[in-house]
Amino acid sequence: MTLDRWAWLSLFWLALGLMAVLTMAEILGRAKSSPSAGKKRVHRVVGYGFTGLYLVFLAGMFGRMNRFGPPRGLWIGLHAYLGVVVCALLLVKILIARRYRKYMSALPSIGVFLFILALTIVTLSGLWRLRARANSATVSVTYRGRSYQGSAALGRRVMYLKCSRCHDLRPVLLFARDAQDWQRYLRRMQDKDPYLLTDEDCMNAIAYLSQGLSP
Repeated sequence: MTLDRWAWLSLFWLALGLMAVLTMAEILGRAKSSPSAGKKRVHRVVGYGFTGLYLVFLAGMFGRMNRFGPPRGLWIGLHAYLGVVVCALLLVKILIARRYRKYMSALPSIGVFLFILALTIVTLSGLWRLRARANSATVSVTYRGRSYQGSAALGRRVMYLKCSRCHDLRPVLLFARDAQDWQRYLRRMQDKDPYLLTDEDCMNAIAYLSQGLSP
């Protein structure tokens, strides 16, 4: 199983969170020795990296929501909710560090909780990817009297590369339909432009949409 760019960035983000917790433990946990300026600098740089990479993820999440609508499914909805919680905690952490310094004693607890949230988010993302790959196997599809082993993975590409040319995907992805409903829907779309959508494209799209997978 290969990892895409977002998966590698997620693992790197998690590694930055772990480094932030470990450097914080080094700075605060050694009572007999004062922390070096180098350790503080490393902790600060790692924290900036963690926050910056989170902002990249946040922009990507809102971009997907703007294109495809709100998240579908329990796992994806929980993933998005935890992402918003991370945003709130980062804002609180920054405000305490920059303005309300009398609450500095709360920062270690917030930092550890942020790492736990990051670990939970990355784990949920990994589990969803495994589920999506398991569901992306071929599916038996009947379309216009032909039987075909439709590929959900290829159907996803059809949705992104062809269906999105003519209309917003949100009305499609927000409503659950069974395979027969998708057949009728795609027949109407294909009749509008038979040169854009082939029978094979439609059968693969049905295989994808009937699985109820999130974009």
